Amino acid sequence: MQLLLVAIVTRTLDQADAGRYFVIVGAVSATMYFAGFGLPDGLVKYCPVLGAKGAHEAAAALLRNGFVVSVATVPLCTGVFFVATAVYVDSWSIGATAALCWTAYGVIFIAAQAVVATGRGSLGTSIYYSAANTGQLIITIPAIVILKLDELQSVILALALGTLTSASACALVAWRVAGKRTISATAKFGDVRAAWNQGLSLAANRVVMNCIAWVPVWIAGFTLGAADAAVVGLASRLAGVVGALNAAVRFSLRPTLARDAALGDWKKIEKRASKIGGLAFTFALFGLCGVLVVGPSVIPWIFGPEYTTVSVVTALMLVATIGSSVPIDEVLKMSGHARVVLLAQIVAVVGGMGAQTVAADLGGVNALAFAYGGGTALMYVGLILYLWRVRGVLILPGFPRKA
Repeated sequence: MQLLLVAIVTRTLDQADAGRYFVIVGAVSATMYFAGFGLPDGLVKYCPVLGAKGAHEAAAALLRNGFVVSVATVPLCTGVFFVATAVYVDSWSIGATAALCWTAYGVIFIAAQAVVATGRGSLGTSIYYSAANTGQLIITIPAIVILKLDELQSVILALALGTLTSASACALVAWRVAGKRTISATAKFGDVRAAWNQGLSLAANRVVMNCIAWVPVWIAGFTLGAADAAVVGLASRLAGVVGALNAAVRFSLRPTLARDAALGDWKKIEKRASKIGGLAFTFALFGLCGVLVVGPSVIPWIFGPEYTTVSVVTALMLVATIGSSVPIDEVLKMSGHARVVLLAQIVAVVGGMGAQTVAADLGGVNALAFAYGGGTALMYVGLILYLWRVRGVLILPGFPRKA
C-alpha cells in the first residue's frame, strides 16, 4: 500500500515537491516514537511484570494513567515538529499540516502500545502496522486521485486526514481496552515513573534505528536539493521493501533468542542466527540483482521518467540490507547487550551524517547511497566482531551444505 501511495505521489508532485514530501514523511516516521517520551514502551514492558506479581489493580492503573499521560505529551512534540518543518519548507501552513501527520502517527503508536500492554498482542500489532495504511487507502489515495491534488500542502493534508481518521479510531479502541477495568479510588498513578524509566531507552533505540534509514534522504534534501532528495527517498522506500521482509523474519526470532540466551546455549544461538542470516543474505542479494536487471525499465514506468537513476541508488542502498542479514543486533539485545547496540546505532547516525554529507558533496546521490550502504554494513560487522570478542561466538551468514 505504501508503494502505491509513493507511486501516486511521484506521479502527482513535481520532483522537488516529492523530495520535500519524502523529507517530511521521513521525519514523521523516525520521530513518532517520541510520543509519550518512552512511556508507551514502558507500559508494554512493565504492566506484565505487575500482573505477574498479582498486582492487577496497579497494572490497570498504570495502563490507564500511562495512556492518558502519553497522549498528553503529543501536543508538545507536535509543536516542536511544526516549527522545525515550517522552517525547512519556509511555510507555516505546510508546517501545520505536517504537524497533523505527526500527531496522527504519534497517537497510533501510543494506542498500539497500550493495547499490546493489555496482552492483546495481535490487536496491537494490527493497529501499529495496518491502521495508518487503512485510513490512507480509504481517504488519502482517493482524495489525491479524484481531486487531482498536485501541490505539496494539499497532498500532505490528504495524508493527514487519512491518518487522523485512523488515529481517532485507534484511540477509541485503546481507551476501551485500557480504561474498561475497574480501578479503586485509592489507585493513583501507579508505577508511571518506573515504566517511564524502563521505556525511555527503548524509545531512544527506536528513534535512532529509524533515523539510520532516513539520514540519506535528509542529507540529500539539505545538501543536494529537493529533486535529489526525491531520488534518494524513492530508492530508500524500494530498499525498505526488502529490508522490511528481512526485519519480519529477524523479529520472529526474538523469543527464541531470549530463551537460548537465558539458558546460555550459544551454540543454538549461533546456529539459528546463522541460518536466518543466510536466508536474509540470499534474499537481499536477489533483491539487489533484481533492481539492477529490471529496475532501469520498470521503476521509471511506475514512478515517472524523472526517476531513471533510482535503480543504481537503490542497489547501493541495499548494501546496508545485505550487511544487516545476520540478526546480530537482535542477538545482542536479547542477551543483555542492548546498550552496545544503541551506542553503535548512535555512532552510525552521527558518523553517517558526516560521511554522507562529504560523499554527497563529492559524488552526488550515488556516492551518498554508497556511503550509507557501506557505513551501515560496517556497523553490523562491528557488532559481529564485538560478540566474537566478548562471547567467542562468530555469527556469519550460513548456507545449506550438500550432504
